[in-house]
Amino acid sequence: MNQTQFQSFWKQLKEPLKQQWGKITDQDLTGIEGNVSRFSTMVEARYPQQKDEVLLWANRRHAHWSGWYEEYEDRKSN
Repeated sequence: MNQTQFQSFWKQLKEPLKQQWGKITDQDLTGIEGNVSRFSTMVEARYPQQKDEVLLWANRRHAHWSGWYEEYEDRKSN
């Protein structure tokens, strides 16, 4: 998701993000202010081992919200 998409989706993402990923604080959400680069930096700080998982989760939420979910396939366990 690019900056324009992220900024448009930010209001819908904040609450589910906080509920799903408990290390993310209200202060983090305020600091992001719809900026995809700040979001990525915050995810790296809070979830360094799960960064890709968090970003994939956010992209899937955006895909559902925008109606373009078919582009995202579930990862298969190895």
